[in-house]
Amino acid sequence: MEEKIMSDYVKTGMLPKPGYIGRTIRLLLGVYLLYSVYRIASAPPSGLINALPESIGLWVAILIAFWVFPEVLNIGWSLKRGYWPRVVILILAVLAALWGVVQYGSFMAPPLSWLVYVWLLYTFGHLGIAFVIASVIATPGCEMRSIPHLWTLLTGKKTAEHFCPGFIDNIDKWETGKSPKEFS
Repeated sequence: MEEKIMSDYVKTGMLPKPGYIGRTIRLLLGVYLLYSVYRIASAPPSGLINALPESIGLWVAILIAFWVFPEVLNIGWSLKRGYWPRVVILILAVLAALWGVVQYGSFMAPPLSWLVYVWLLYTFGHLGIAFVIASVIATPGCEMRSIPHLWTLLTGKKTAEHFCPGFIDNIDKWETGKSPKEFS
């Protein structure tokens, strides 16, 4: 799967721009994610750890962030780190939890709370901004390429496009009337 993430880049202009439905879905997802960032940012970091034992929504947010984190970094910033971002965040979480045990007598302490807080803010913030930009400038393919696509529009320097690894790709294919083979 790591090879799949890295091999889905194509030259600028190879992928069709999303239509109105794809752009609307991206905008709605972006607004929802940015609202989630606002909700996280408006609570103190300690609130995350205190809510964790009983908050199903927080667990879902953590699992989603954990799942998409490699794509946010790799596709969003043109990196080729595969799934290492997940490994790094796990190592950091273990270290933060151990630090919490040493300093505060509990792994559910400020070090882990701050790590989760900053990580969720970055992950969902980057995703939300990328979705909104992608909807406004009609980024072809993956919305995580919207920041590089915006760079292309502003400077004229071409950046690669990326096939969308999520469900929105199917909506774009349906909306443009293209078969999956025509995108490959």
